[in-house]
Amino acid sequence: MAWTEQDLREIEDELKKGSQGVGDVPEAESLGGITSLPAYQEVEGQDMPKIVRAPLTLLAAPALEAADKANAAATKAEENAAAAQTAANSANEKAGLAAQAASDANAAKEGAEAATQSANAAASNAEEKASLANTAALNAEKVANNPTYIGKDHYVYVYNKDTESFDKTDIYCKGEPGSSFRVAGEYDTLEALKSAVPDGSAVDGFMAVGTEAPYDYYAWVNGEWVSQGKIGGIEEAPTDGKAYGRKNGDWAEVPEHLNLTSENLNDINGAGFATQRSTADYTSPENNYPINENGALIFANANYGHSNQIYGSYLTNRWFARGGGNQQGVRTNWKEFAFTDDVLTKTNTSSFTPTGDYQPATKKYVDDKHIMLTITDEAHIQLISNQEVKAGEAESKINLVFGSIDNFKNIIQRLLSDNILFLKITEKEIFKVSTSHTYCNPDNGAYELSFIYTYTSIADANNISLVTKRIFIALNSNATNFFVVKDILVSDNLTTIIKKTTDEYNAIDQKSEQTMYAITCLLYTSPSPRD
Repeated sequence: MAWTEQDLREIEDELKKGSQGVGDVPEAESLGGITSLPAYQEVEGQDMPKIVRAPLTLLAAPALEAADKANAAATKAEENAAAAQTAANSANEKAGLAAQAASDANAAKEGAEAATQSANAAASNAEEKASLANTAALNAEKVANNPTYIGKDHYVYVYNKDTESFDKTDIYCKGEPGSSFRVAGEYDTLEALKSAVPDGSAVDGFMAVGTEAPYDYYAWVNGEWVSQGKIGGIEEAPTDGKAYGRKNGDWAEVPEHLNLTSENLNDINGAGFATQRSTADYTSPENNYPINENGALIFANANYGHSNQIYGSYLTNRWFARGGGNQQGVRTNWKEFAFTDDVLTKTNTSSFTPTGDYQPATKKYVDDKHIMLTITDEAHIQLISNQEVKAGEAESKINLVFGSIDNFKNIIQRLLSDNILFLKITEKEIFKVSTSHTYCNPDNGAYELSFIYTYTSIADANNISLVTKRIFIALNSNATNFFVVKDILVSDNLTTIIKKTTDEYNAIDQKSEQTMYAITCLLYTSPSPRD
């Protein structure tokens, strides 16, 4: 039978009468003896939970698990703390090492800087020594490339690296010219050489004799050892206060520079150089100076103990020379040097206009004095054709002959400056206008030229004509232009003028039609009243 809701209520009430709620259970003072706790446990599908015992082991399990986890975490933390301490100890150790390393690094830096300075100094010293080494190497190379040799004159030649040429020594040998100088042996004395090598015919080279440089060098010559002199062993010059130089292997006196005071140049002989820095009074002609001015003297030996002399002045830079002469007591006269800037040379390219009577003239100057006017055949015909034209027609003919009006004016002005006019007809025919009159007045525009034109006309061997023309050409801005050409003598048939007395004229039976006769006779005068 099914339980009703009323039944259930009654049952619930009965249960409640003899039961306690969980909240009504007394509290225990401790967990001793307690194994479980009452608890409600929900049941799926039921409204009422069921009451069950909950063992303490189940209730403690989460706490124990948490404790285990806490213990594990604590252990891990302790382990981590130990590791951290170890790391800290290691870090401290490494920090100490780092500090020591930093200290060592600073010390190394200072050492490096000092080493750098030393290295730089060493490098500079090395460069200097390298430069010296290079120089030495170059010198060595020069010497190596230019070995000592025997010249064609059988003397030994040694290379001089300073002059880059070969110096002739005093060593003479019979070796083959061009061969290298070779030292075959060294001996302290000549006796030691002769004892060791009594026969030197097979020796290729020279024997050095001596205990220190410069050594004497010996060569086998004609069956014996013969001294050939020293290399680099030049004897000291004389110590008498004079100047000496080497000449032909010996010491020769060198003339010293002289400071002239009041010396007469006729007393200066020998060879040398001198200066005149004293007062100009000493450079007078009485002391045989070429110019009264201080200067320098160069002199050299000549005949008869005289000297050839060259004297140059300081201020004006004039130079003079004279010879020693050809006999005792005679010298040549001073002659002055002419420099290129003072003369016209044959390659001169600068302009020069002579102003003095005896000054030379350049080719250009002479050419400019000659006016060469090239004219056409038509212009030539106008100059030999009799005519008298004016105004514009005259101007046209001036243009034709002279090329232009301006050229005509220019020629007139040049003729006024003592120039000469030439008319060039062809390469084989030139006319010189020698007898002329020129007038020029630019103020009123007047330009005039008058001249005589003479030429010949040859038709054949029997027909020769001598022609003379008068020519007048003028430009006048204030008057009329002219172009006039006329014969000097105009006649149809007259060719000769002859002078005759009356009797001579009367004696001529047949008079020539081309001859004009001038009759001369004595004039009759009446007697004076006082006669």
